[in-house]
Amino acid sequence: MAVQLLAETGGSLRLGLYGEVGVDITPAGVTRALREANGKPITISVDSYGGDALQGISIHNILARYPGKKTAVIEGVAASAASLFPLAADTRVMPSNGFLMIHNAWGGVMGDAADMRDQADVLDRISAAYRRTYAANTALNEDEVEQMMTAETGLAGEECIICGFATEVSEPRDIKAMASSHRDRFLHPPAAL
Repeated sequence: MAVQLLAETGGSLRLGLYGEVGVDITPAGVTRALREANGKPITISVDSYGGDALQGISIHNILARYPGKKTAVIEGVAASAASLFPLAADTRVMPSNGFLMIHNAWGGVMGDAADMRDQADVLDRISAAYRRTYAANTALNEDEVEQMMTAETGLAGEECIICGFATEVSEPRDIKAMASSHRDRFLHPPAAL
């Protein structure tokens, strides 16, 4: 199960958002979990390479409206559509070995030249929505965000603090991991992956 609500010691709850946005992590799944949380403090654990851009916006907005205290922790990666999730939290924790990645919206379409032009306009509007959300919730203005999105920017712990994507950096747990094969989805994955 990709959206998990687990009880933590001390009465808080952990909402795990793991997998692909729109497949494993859905607005309906997040809504159900938050209904069960019933306003209690939650820690939102994120580990996702992203997915459906519009569902990413929806999930961000659902998380932002949750009335309880929210702490987001990027467990490994919060990329693409999943990069919005931590921005809905009051406190955003980035392990020093974690990554956040932002880029312009992607998509595909079958059809003639007019269909292609229409799709480009849709992608521009989706990218603008992401740009506004990032600028409203970080230390960056929209022009700075646009440059980062165009360059497909990956940020590690301290970089997330400087840009305002995170409010604190934590030390990683002593674990060994192998980067997922999903890293080939991106044109410029962080070198550390």
